[in-house]
Amino acid sequence: MKKYTWEKRTEGGVHKFNVQKQWEKIQVAARIIASIPDPSTIIAVSGRLYGQRAVYKFSQYTKSVAVTGRWTPGMLTNQNTKKFVEPRLLILTDPRIDYNALVESSYANIPIIALCNTDNNLGYVDCAIPVNNRSKKSLAMVYWLLTREVLSLKGELDESFTDLPDLFMYRNVEKKEEKTEEEAVREEVEEERADEEGAEENFIEDEAA
Repeated sequence: MKKYTWEKRTEGGVHKFNVQKQWEKIQVAARIIASIPDPSTIIAVSGRLYGQRAVYKFSQYTKSVAVTGRWTPGMLTNQNTKKFVEPRLLILTDPRIDYNALVESSYANIPIIALCNTDNNLGYVDCAIPVNNRSKKSLAMVYWLLTREVLSLKGELDESFTDLPDLFMYRNVEKKEEKTEEEAVREEVEEERADEEGAEENFIEDEAA
């Protein structure tokens, strides 16, 4: 992955990706995806939680298949399993997390597009898109660009594609609900305090009168 980064690192020693090379690899990946006539034979995989929403949205627009969460063993190699499939292309969000899918696809000779960070191994990967695959913002942006480019190459990019990159981003709904509950409790406490303070003021005024 060294060829996709700048030689000079940040002050903290973090590698910086070359954005021009990122865009070039997104274009190459989009051409590979658009060249497959039946999009239902493309599987987008994300075992990483931050990439699952992006994979769902990508599959929605490109009409591919999304596989999120735990990978079912033997999905590509064992014909006796109920979930056995024979895809023509796999898109992996993180080769380390999706390692089982990576190995199985190598047995079945299935080409792989993978979103790779600087520390990822490129073994069995046919097309690597350099990206920080630990960041929900980076994953959302890359999948959005990839979706847009695929639709553009197929001539299907029209007014129906109105989603912004933030709609591809992971959101913790449960955490938001917890926050709203906490806010409601705080408001109740503040209202009680205000009522108590108001009652004390009225009591003082009555005594003074």
